[in-house]
Amino acid sequence: MPAELLNAPYYVVIAAIVGASLFWSLVLALPLKLVAEAVFRFHVRFSAAFLTMLVSWIVITAIVLLPIRAGLIKTEATTQISLQLVALVSSLLILTFCLNGIVRGPDDQTPDFAQSGVVAAIMQVITLLIALALTFSGVNIASSH
Repeated sequence: MPAELLNAPYYVVIAAIVGASLFWSLVLALPLKLVAEAVFRFHVRFSAAFLTMLVSWIVITAIVLLPIRAGLIKTEATTQISLQLVALVSSLLILTFCLNGIVRGPDDQTPDFAQSGVVAAIMQVITLLIALALTFSGVNIASSH
């Protein structure tokens, strides 16, 4: 969490969560659409992919940032690793449920839950690769400057 958000009012933290979620949802909606179409074998609307990413990012980011902001979780190095593991597992589940609840196929059918899990796992890998690329390129995404 950027240091500026540790002491910011909650409405600023919530605005940061929504803003970051909007940004990353736009970035990841097209890859989600393509992966979901390949796995589900039916057309996935871009709006459904965007909404799926938006809902899952807001929930995941809130689950991670709000307890830190509230002081319930300390951010020492050992806690950060545990927090990352919890975020990884919870984001996989949340994205799976969002895919299953938002994406619809022909005749308004929901995708198979196992297939939604496969799409969520592939999206985790894509997100990790983007994060690694940003890290090794020297981009500081936590900076407000």
